[in-house]
Amino acid sequence: GQTPNANLGTGSTARIRISYATPQTVTAGSTVVTFSITGITNSSSTGTFFARVGFFSDNAFTTYTDGGAMANSIQALQNVSFKVQETLSFCVGAMPNATVAFAPATFSAASLTANCAQSAGTNIALGIAPDSTTACVTPAAVKTVTCADGSTTDDNNYGYAMIQTNAASGATIGYRPNNAGSYTQGTLQVSGATGCTYTVRTDNCINPVNEDQAIAVGNVAAFPATTGTEVFGMAVPAKNATGRGTNTLNRNTSSTGYGFTGDVSGGVACTTGAASTQDCWNWHRTGSPTLASSSSAIDNEAIQIYFATKASITTPSGQYAVDVDYYSVPTY
Repeated sequence: GQTPNANLGTGSTARIRISYATPQTVTAGSTVVTFSITGITNSSSTGTFFARVGFFSDNAFTTYTDGGAMANSIQALQNVSFKVQETLSFCVGAMPNATVAFAPATFSAASLTANCAQSAGTNIALGIAPDSTTACVTPAAVKTVTCADGSTTDDNNYGYAMIQTNAASGATIGYRPNNAGSYTQGTLQVSGATGCTYTVRTDNCINPVNEDQAIAVGNVAAFPATTGTEVFGMAVPAKNATGRGTNTLNRNTSSTGYGFTGDVSGGVACTTGAASTQDCWNWHRTGSPTLASSSSAIDNEAIQIYFATKASITTPSGQYAVDVDYYSVPTY
């Protein structure tokens, strides 16, 4: 509310006076005096206005020496917007050992082709049970050659899944047995089998690895070497992010997960259920368990998937199979 000097006009409504305790000598064209003014809010009205500046030789602001005016403009903000839709690309396949070797370290280091382009379909054969003590592990033709049936290339495959998403909170990968067709018992079975009991080794179903050993459903377990057991399970031994823009996908290696460290025989480890440090297998015949997850965007990262099974001496002869339905869901 300062009274303006007549030399600056009388139309101004806001005024600021700045003075030096010691008068400054200003020489035209050579001296620069700098000061900052804070705490001022521009008008919310758009348009042009003029700021008048005057110089005085005394602190009473009565002796006018020089002045001028500056044009200023207040304009509305320009808003630039852009939308990115959420995307998710997910695929599963059967990787031929001859394309990318099954060893977890080899799988992790490989430069995988995006969108499961290296897949040889979706069939994975565990071969033929040679006895009641040998665990047949994918790929049977390489890992457990006595299991290979020699009539199909599918026993040279192992499973893998690949995901790409820009979902801000990432996504999960899971699976469930497909109970909509001929395989309705949630585990390896002879087509059309019914009434399977998961502690009986004389029906037309292979018992899940945990249930056959009276371990709670969904908990990791070992493949026993004894002849009295009949087991089927899944493991996720490795992930691949080589050459990708992210490295965010993590395997579920909890005691209810699918931890695995690379035992190519099927394994007798996992005695403590420490899935992250032992060779552990698991199988859910119901529910939708998680195999891997990420909390941020994923760029075509992949997980390696093994299956293994072992018959008991009383497991009925026949061809056993199960359809595995994989899914991926963004995290919200």
